[in-house]
Amino acid sequence: MIVVISDTHGDRTWKETIVRRHAPEHIWHCGDSELSPNDPIWDGVTVVCGNNDRRYERSAEGEWETIPWWIVHGHEHDVYTSLLRLSYGAEERGSRLVCFGHTHMRGAERIERTLFVNPGSYTRPRGSNEPTYATLERNGSSIHVTWYTPDGQRVTSVSFEKMIDNE
Repeated sequence: MIVVISDTHGDRTWKETIVRRHAPEHIWHCGDSELSPNDPIWDGVTVVCGNNDRRYERSAEGEWETIPWWIVHGHEHDVYTSLLRLSYGAEERGSRLVCFGHTHMRGAERIERTLFVNPGSYTRPRGSNEPTYATLERNGSSIHVTWYTPDGQRVTSVSFEKMIDNE
């Protein structure tokens, strides 16, 4: 299981809570932490730079159970208007899973062969959304996304089938 979180804006309570609740393999933070890159909270966490951060890498990428992934904040990709620029970046990198923040609104969308996941904001949601973070779980060729509130209440979930070739 992977936990994806974003836009924590100075909050330091999230990591202990999430580790205790989910014991994830990985934690991905999609930016706007407003914490120092030297903070011990980042031990075991992949974190990228948000528009309120300045001393982190702009993106991170790797592979999770054969799925190539890419993490960005989204402010440099116009995610408020569309996922087009983000999808071009994913295509250039060969990413099948893209996690991003910035909008403070949870969501997931599959565009062709790539899944885009926004965990929402853990501390400052926008619109009628409650504060959230997301978990990603793989089941065969599917990826299951679930959003939770900081107090652990399940908000919603969705599965994306056939995300992995030849399975």
